Amino acid sequence: METTSKASKARRQFFVFLTAGATLAIATWVSASSSRQVEQLDSLVVPRTGHAATALSDGRIMITGGRDNAGNLVAVSEIFDPETQTSAASATLTTARVDHTATRLSDGRVLVAGGTGDTGTLSSAEIFDPANPDAGFRVLSSAMTAARARHTATVLNNGTVLIAGGEADGTAEIFDPSTELFSPTLWNLNVPRSGHTATLFTDDSVLLAGGNTDSMELFTLSDQKFTLEAATMSAARTGHWALELSNTRLFFFEGDTGNTGSRQQRAVA
Repeated sequence: METTSKASKARRQFFVFLTAGATLAIATWVSASSSRQVEQLDSLVVPRTGHAATALSDGRIMITGGRDNAGNLVAVSEIFDPETQTSAASATLTTARVDHTATRLSDGRVLVAGGTGDTGTLSSAEIFDPANPDAGFRVLSSAMTAARARHTATVLNNGTVLIAGGEADGTAEIFDPSTELFSPTLWNLNVPRSGHTATLFTDDSVLLAGGNTDSMELFTLSDQKFTLEAATMSAARTGHWALELSNTRLFFFEGDTGNTGSRQQRAVA
């Protein structure tokens, strides 16, 4: 399941994609003390799971990749419009993929990278420009330095993108939108991880947490180094969420902890 939110001061709306049944739902909080109101919307164009949902600059949400109910890879993307509360088919990926990342760059374009395709784990990447939708997805001439799936892609304050994990060797790389080139970081991760979270802080550091491990490590851009944190989560988890409660506290919840039906939660200072 992928979730994206659009918030205002008076009320907050969270658009939730329940992918197994291609269902869209919207949850609204009018105030912190009010009851939650959930409204089911129209269905997605294609039922999908393992996809990516990306908030575009104009507030619409682009949904890419995944697998349909029959297990087939999905190439067609779609865009959900919060104003009309409907989803419409959009451009088609040049390579159908699942468990990839789709990241909005500082200039509004969307970088789709890695994932798993018909031939296995992918190193290819492609770009979509919402300002020129008729051009569709364009394959980058430069591939990632490693094939990755269930990795993370984090836009840093300087506009570059840190792409980390998703493969067995614990490598990471940086994508430069101005040159459309990928380059490996000077240091590797301390622990190989996939299905982890990546949280960007104001100082441009990025905390990687979990991903088949209970460990966490901090990336610093100045030396491109990953430093293992002394603190650990209460359990090894993957496919979880990380919510920033404050500048010094993160809340980790859900995900697979290796215990069937587990819904463990942990706040880390």
